[in-house]
Amino acid sequence: MAEASASAEARTAARVADLTGGESVAGLAEAGKTRGIEALKGDAGGESDPIGLCTDRDPIRCDSTAEAAAKRPRLDTERRRLVESKEPIASDRKDETNAPGESVYIAGRYLKFSRALSQSPWTVDDGQMGDGSVQDAIASHLLPLTHPVSHKFQAAGREDIDVRMLGSGRPFLLEFKGAKLVPTVGDVKRIEGEINEQERGKVGVLQLQLADARVCAVMRQGEAEKQKSYVAVVWLSRPITQADVAKLESIRDLELQQKTPIRVLHRRSPLTRPRTIYSMQCHLVPSNPHVFLLHLTTQAGTYVKEFVHGDFGRTQPNVGSLLNCEADILQLDVVDIKMDFLL
Repeated sequence: MAEASASAEARTAARVADLTGGESVAGLAEAGKTRGIEALKGDAGGESDPIGLCTDRDPIRCDSTAEAAAKRPRLDTERRRLVESKEPIASDRKDETNAPGESVYIAGRYLKFSRALSQSPWTVDDGQMGDGSVQDAIASHLLPLTHPVSHKFQAAGREDIDVRMLGSGRPFLLEFKGAKLVPTVGDVKRIEGEINEQERGKVGVLQLQLADARVCAVMRQGEAEKQKSYVAVVWLSRPITQADVAKLESIRDLELQQKTPIRVLHRRSPLTRPRTIYSMQCHLVPSNPHVFLLHLTTQAGTYVKEFVHGDFGRTQPNVGSLLNCEADILQLDVVDIKMDFLL
């Protein structure tokens, strides 16, 4: 029994280390204590966005240090709803010179392993923020095969810059407009291997394949029906108890009322949206009684970070209100997107 307990603790410790990138839980927890109203004041450097509101096209930067985490507002961005199609989409088109104006479509699923990588290019005052983007990391390997006039990247939602995308990956589509060449199936599979090798530690791709414009519609169907799974490092203002664990794990199909988060009020209508938390599982962290791992499955479109910290009462119920204490989120990974997309 003791050996089994020690093994479980070791697995939890390893998962925490993976989520936090090796940063001490104590440092992250200390940062969590400082979040709240003060965090909305933003950095003292005279930023153009003084309260740190984050848009999906201008995510705020991800610093790896606990000191920076204590100063910056909560890093969060809208998670758009997912869609599905029951009909896989593929193509057997051969290498050929493309007609003027014709588009070439390449689809797949991407993995994001870096917490300093945005989904699409993000610049401020002509300077690149973060360590690049998922879009550029993938497209740069495919541009020489298509020679397009321009290209466009679309995905089934997006994660925040400091949130990793793991598991089976997030569906995406790259459209190469006015492409002069159409790569073969073999070319695309070769590039998949090239991306996974050369972008190791930053981005990976799965199921990379030629597709067509129908993929756009695939990613817009069934918006409210999809589910997503996450794992988060959560901090509480008091030590977590076995009673807390039992309470959270007993909850099924919890309906939330989520008002438009403060961080997106400047671009979103002030509505109250019902969302569902389908299930939760907890793993205690032996090294810090205030911190635990929270595994949860949610309805697409749920603001997960707001569910944890409550967004100053704008999401009800939330982890803090359920456990009658303050709660905050220190790290977050997307671990599964349940969506039929490609073969």
